[in-house]
Amino acid sequence: TEFTKRRNWQTRVINELKDLYLVLSPTCGLIYCSPSSQETLGYKPEELTGRNVLDLIHVDDSDNFTRMISLSSKDKRFQLYCRLRKKDDRFVMFEIKGHPRYNPGDFHPTCYFCIARPYFSKANAMLDSFLQLKIENELLQKRLREFGGSSQRPASSDGCSGIPQTDGEKSPPNTGRSSIDLRGGKSETVDGDIVESPPGYSSGYTPKRKAYSERICTECGTTEAPEWRKGPNGPKTLCNACGLRWAKKAK
Repeated sequence: TEFTKRRNWQTRVINELKDLYLVLSPTCGLIYCSPSSQETLGYKPEELTGRNVLDLIHVDDSDNFTRMISLSSKDKRFQLYCRLRKKDDRFVMFEIKGHPRYNPGDFHPTCYFCIARPYFSKANAMLDSFLQLKIENELLQKRLREFGGSSQRPASSDGCSGIPQTDGEKSPPNTGRSSIDLRGGKSETVDGDIVESPPGYSSGYTPKRKAYSERICTECGTTEAPEWRKGPNGPKTLCNACGLRWAKKAK
């Protein structure tokens, strides 16, 4: 084709490849490294050439790497997964495939050709998403603190939901079973036995609040009465004594 007639077309093809191409010596020294090393590992090719590839491989994966290379032959390629160190000292999982090269009549390889590409598994993708969300959450929390959001947290006194109960609101019945709560552990009675629940659990039962009376007698001004009676201003506007007197006068 017209493209293959151009000068140094093989080099142009290699420069456009995203995978990392390596040529290793029999002792795992880096003879050649493709330009994609700067994108995948952060190193320029000249920074890696001459180094031992085991310097980049995680210490827990180096034995497996050397074993797979030593077991390879003319008819047997090797494939493995190992962690490579980037220039920022972070490790990234790579899938490495390769095969040895033999000179005619030789029984020992002269070099190894390898292709390495980042291995993105589902677990790695989920972990990256989780870390990204965690970072965003920390930034939002920081902004809330800067704007005084931390001083406006809702108070939670009756349950773990953070929603205060109002007067007359019914609480769930006590069934004797524990429910998850973020307060400390406590003792409960289950079928007649006292059970110590671990911290982080409670029964979830909240006693019903008693309605607070704010009635005032329009005649004498008292706020305490065993019974409230009807008066000239309507029902339950007089205390028991004043209500009886008003009822007699009304008759």
